[in-house]
This record gives sequence, C-alpha cells and structure tokens, in this order.
Amino acid sequence: MGAREEPLEVSAETFARAASFTRTYALPMAQRAYMHGSETPVMKSARKLVRALQERNLKTFTSREIMRLRLPGLQAANEVGPAIKALEEGDVIRELAPDGAVVLGRKSVRYAVNPMTFEQEIDT
Repeated sequence: MGAREEPLEVSAETFARAASFTRTYALPMAQRAYMHGSETPVMKSARKLVRALQERNLKTFTSREIMRLRLPGLQAANEVGPAIKALEEGDVIRELAPDGAVVLGRKSVRYAVNPMTFEQEIDT
C-alpha cells in the first residue's frame, strides 16, 4: 500500500461540510467541555437561577421566592445573593424600584428579568 498524497485543493462542498461540522458540533462541544471546568460556584448558581427563571417563565421575582423553590445550591440567602449579583452585573436582571407601599419588617427587593433571557437557551 502506497502513501496517499494530501489533496492540493478542497472543494466548496467539502469546505461547507467541514464548516458546518465545526459550527454545529465541534465548537459547541468544546465550549461545553471547557466552560464548565473553569466555571466558579457563583457562575454555576447564576446559570441554575437563569434556567429556573426560564422554566417557570418568571418575569419578576424576589430572592425569597427563589429560596422557596428549594433548588440545590439556591436555598439560602448566602447562595442566592451572589447569583443575583452576578446576574445583575451581566444585565440579565435588574432591581425594580419600590412601589411605595408601606412594608412592615424587612424590605423585599423585586427583580425584573431581561426579556431576552426567555429567547435564549442556557447550556446545562
């Protein structure tokens, strides 16, 4: 058996198939493989929170409402708070202005979810 010579030219069809493979399979797989390895616990919690908001179609929420969902890693204020802060910094959510009602006890902060969040799928 002789050694095969490498092609000198690549057809447009072959190039298109290779580009499609890279775009639809290789790149998404590499992103999934490498993204989660460098993801911090806060990033994981923020990603989990976004998925919960999407799955439940929550347009607004409070941190207490999130804790009541009993999601692993998002059940206590010290877990939910950093995830909320990360999503605020990423413009995924924003704090709503208080409605002016008199509140007895601790003030509840309500957050609005960026509508674009419901148009995008978050990798798991």
